[in-house]
Amino acid sequence: MKNNKERRQPPIDPRLWKASRSARSYLVLSVVVGVLIAAQMIVVAWCIATITSGIITDPSTRHLSAWTLELSLLAGMIVLRALTGWVQDRFAHRSAGRVVLDLRLALLRAARRTNPRVLAANRDELRTVATSGLDGLPAYLISYIPALMLAATVSPLTWVAILWADRLSAIIIALTIPLIPLFMILVGMLTEERTRRHLNSMKTLASTLLDLVAGLPTLISLGREKVPARTVRTVGEEHFAASMASLRIAFLSSAVLELLSTLCVALVAVELGFRLMGYTGQVPLFNAIFVLILVADVYKPLRTVGSKFHDSEDGQHAADRAFTALALAEELSHRQPETDTACTLT
Repeated sequence: MKNNKERRQPPIDPRLWKASRSARSYLVLSVVVGVLIAAQMIVVAWCIATITSGIITDPSTRHLSAWTLELSLLAGMIVLRALTGWVQDRFAHRSAGRVVLDLRLALLRAARRTNPRVLAANRDELRTVATSGLDGLPAYLISYIPALMLAATVSPLTWVAILWADRLSAIIIALTIPLIPLFMILVGMLTEERTRRHLNSMKTLASTLLDLVAGLPTLISLGREKVPARTVRTVGEEHFAASMASLRIAFLSSAVLELLSTLCVALVAVELGFRLMGYTGQVPLFNAIFVLILVADVYKPLRTVGSKFHDSEDGQHAADRAFTALALAEELSHRQPETDTACTLT
């Protein structure tokens, strides 16, 4: 197995998408959904800005019949957004289950081709990976990957729309948005060691319990079945402490990113307010409302990626352990036990 100073994997592990067809389909769907959501946000912002600015500036349009097209388009986009989110969630859960199943089946097939005496020396690691070692993958696929795809599609497209509406607001966003990835990197450096410690404690706990269950008949026959209780309790407490430390970092990182993105949105809003009042320039009412509606959607995907970073760490470590165990099983399947080799030579 790799040591703790292993090379950092990219946000989307290419081995995962090569190993499972469901993962590739899910990645394509996530990109398409991201583009659709960005388009829906822009259209909704345009409809609301058009209706609001028209009602304020032209009293003769203050009735529903004047905005039939905009209201119909707005209702259609809201329904389409709900339908898009439902399709994404449904496909995400199904794809996550299929990806985990594909990896477990591949590991079991490789282990089945292995000589039992060769496999026995590495059974704890392979058994842990095949059972609880892949628990971090579903959250990675369901939460982190959609958030990453939204950050790669929604944020750039909405920023381009804001650039079309108001250049100064777009410049402010371009100057402040790098702060979120910067804080994400700092949070990631703090989270990485905690995540690795949590996974190691889970592996230790699983191995201890499995060994205890396997040796329980012998312990009962010797009247020492209560002796391992202290060891199990100690390992369980270590696992609990590692889990709580990971959760504390996750909640703290989410709060920091939420505060940072709120301050960035407030900066754009204050700038637009001063310009609407005529203190620092002029901006059309439609453009100001359009920008105010969209500005939060520029920061939100990046903030979501940061808050889901612990899911990324868990998923990447789980995928790395799965492929390492799969490579180990494939290597063991071609290896003969030393006793068989010695018998062949004699």
